[in-house]
Amino acid sequence: PTGIIGGNGGEVPFPGITIGTHDIVYKSTDPCGNTSLDTLQVTVEDDLDPYMICIQYTVVSLTNVGTAYSYASSFDNGSYDNCGPLELKVRRMDDGCFADTTFADYVRFCCDDIGTSVSVIMEGTDWYGQKSTCMIQVNVQDKLDPYIQCPPDVTLECGDDYEDLSITGNIVTDPIDQTSLDGLALDNCSNLDISYTDEFDIACGTGSIERTWSVTDMGGETV
Repeated sequence: PTGIIGGNGGEVPFPGITIGTHDIVYKSTDPCGNTSLDTLQVTVEDDLDPYMICIQYTVVSLTNVGTAYSYASSFDNGSYDNCGPLELKVRRMDDGCFADTTFADYVRFCCDDIGTSVSVIMEGTDWYGQKSTCMIQVNVQDKLDPYIQCPPDVTLECGDDYEDLSITGNIVTDPIDQTSLDGLALDNCSNLDISYTDEFDIACGTGSIERTWSVTDMGGETV
């Protein structure tokens, strides 16, 4: 603090005195030049908690590996303290994908969070260890399209079952499982909905079947 102490006269010069206990020395001088000293002990405390201001609602998009890292500063909307900068930490309110329920520099999200509102809490700590918190609702999205490679064209003999994917080719989601007949579907999140429709152009036992494959990921993106 700066200014007059207790109304007794004498001002503490700028920038004031820091947190802690300090001796303030008073000196008085009479018209004859005689002086006298007295000491006053002053204790300065910071009794004010930090003032936290969070972005209440925000969106986080998953990366191509199906996760996202959001640092505490990305949720801050102007938090402050009377004595200087704050140390910001963040955590999830639920155990979620990574059990990030202890305060850290960042919080993580994953495919299981898609389409949900994840509650996150941000904590600010001032220079003297006083803490305050605020809450954020995070909408986790997957905006990346899945990848699809269709099976190659095949020729069927009369009597072959065109619905037998072992002879017409299937779409698998792991390259290890892919045969020469199969296509492949990949996404940053593994839970894919794979389907197909057929259009027939057949007369007298010959012709073609055009099969259209589609893949939809957990975020609702379809190719």
